[in-house]
Amino acid sequence: MPTGGRHDAGLAHTLVVLLDGATVPGVTGVAGLGFGREVVELREGNDPLGATRRLPGRQEGGDLRLTRALRTDPTFEAWVRGPGPDGVAVATRDLRVRFFDVHGAPVRRYRLVGAWARALEITGSTVAGGGGLLEVLTVSYDVCLTDTT
Repeated sequence: MPTGGRHDAGLAHTLVVLLDGATVPGVTGVAGLGFGREVVELREGNDPLGATRRLPGRQEGGDLRLTRALRTDPTFEAWVRGPGPDGVAVATRDLRVRFFDVHGAPVRRYRLVGAWARALEITGSTVAGGGGLLEVLTVSYDVCLTDTT
């Protein structure tokens, strides 16, 4: 449907994923990026039948899925298999996801605190004309913050 010359910013976005400040090439999809708070239930007084209040708790983490076409760049696999930059077996890394509109202007930027690669899945079709293979990296994170840098 024509938009009468107006541009709807929700129609076209690009994304850039940065791992420890370096751009991860070829990422075309992101799913599971979100944030929320846990719910803390607090009972008032010693009465077991007393009122229970629900209060906001600390921020919750989540699982992010990054998708890209299978390529020779080993970034995803190296993160899952290897130690981090400091030699720790399970490395939390600085992961940032940035969204841009069709004109290249920033729309949203997020920073995932305590991010670590949980799983890498190779999926897709190898049959001729089947669309190719994809890498899907699952990243667990402690907190999703708005990135101000």
